[in-house]
Amino acid sequence: MAARGNRALRIVLTCVRYPPAPGGAETHVRSLAEAYARRGHDVVVHTSDLHTEYPFVRGDLGGEMGGVKVVRHRARRLLGSWTVMPALPRALREAARGADVLHAHSYGYHQTVAAARASRATGTPLVFTPHFHPPWSMEGGAGRRLLRRAFDPTLGASVVRQASRVIGVSRGEIEEMKKHLPLDEAKVRVIPNGFDADKFRSVPDGEGVRHRLGLPSGAKIVLFAGRLASNKGLHVLVPAFAAAAKGDPAAVLVLAGEDQGWRPRLEAMAKERGIADRVRFTGHLPDGAYREHLAAADLFVLPSEWEAFGIVLLEAMACGVPCVATRVGGAPEVVQEGRTGLLVPYGDEAALAGAMGELLRAPWIGKRMGAAGRERAMSLFSWDAVADRTLAVYREVTPG
Repeated sequence: MAARGNRALRIVLTCVRYPPAPGGAETHVRSLAEAYARRGHDVVVHTSDLHTEYPFVRGDLGGEMGGVKVVRHRARRLLGSWTVMPALPRALREAARGADVLHAHSYGYHQTVAAARASRATGTPLVFTPHFHPPWSMEGGAGRRLLRRAFDPTLGASVVRQASRVIGVSRGEIEEMKKHLPLDEAKVRVIPNGFDADKFRSVPDGEGVRHRLGLPSGAKIVLFAGRLASNKGLHVLVPAFAAAAKGDPAAVLVLAGEDQGWRPRLEAMAKERGIADRVRFTGHLPDGAYREHLAAADLFVLPSEWEAFGIVLLEAMACGVPCVATRVGGAPEVVQEGRTGLLVPYGDEAALAGAMGELLRAPWIGKRMGAAGRERAMSLFSWDAVADRTLAVYREVTPG
């Protein structure tokens, strides 16, 4: 297929992990790469061999996915908390010499520093999508946060300065980023995340999910979907659900996603609060089963400490499910408070319990919000639109 508009571009993308590794940034990069390939652009992705970073688990190596060449470099842990790919800097320099644009993803990682240096060495324009996490909201513990104190004013600032354009997935992300880095507003473009709307044209029947989870047909499912990780607010969600569900014996909390070390703690919390029999863990869900769980939910909850955007909110909305989310980062730009869901302060257990309880007690309000959310998601967000807008940014920085 010929590229739309102007000539086909040679595009190099780099990110810390790539599908089948899970995660929002991983989905973002893959969706862009495959959209570019469909348009006839020459695309290569340089990434690590990791499936997860915390814990440090390796995944698939090499290969091609969706018409995109994927080069996976062996990752190592430096200083106990920073993931590096020793072979990547040279590989990126070589790739950049023949490229029109170099697009690096995820602030604070080795590949962004390597991309900035490759851009300086070759003159190839650098576009940077930070998927920014503030220093106070990071996986990796105290060592990683300490590293950020040294990284931000030095290597981090150099990446931002080298970038010809910085693409934020929300205005909230950009405003938080400006508190920590010398970000030139003239370089900034805000392009919201998207989702694969075609997969949600038809909403699946969720009753099969209730059966597989051993729930009665009248169960009210409160669903979280995402990594079971330190910055997802799950230590707030479990006690908040216990409070919200006190007067509603039909309510069940379903935690869907790959465990990154938090399941034992969450199980203990549920047991302490007497709701162990009302909490289900699904583990990582394949794509189709994931959509079925979304469709089965009466309420979707994302209590994160930070979300630069929150693709999963779009996917829940596309299934007609009302959302409760924390008022952080880009979440308020996805969930329209009072129309498609409710927003609460991060860490406020009482507020989270109150919002969940309100929608559990008044399902007609949830249905109205769910209908509005589906209309918003399906009409405004798609990866094709994101790819078109991102390609326009490439054209801004690409000579000729």
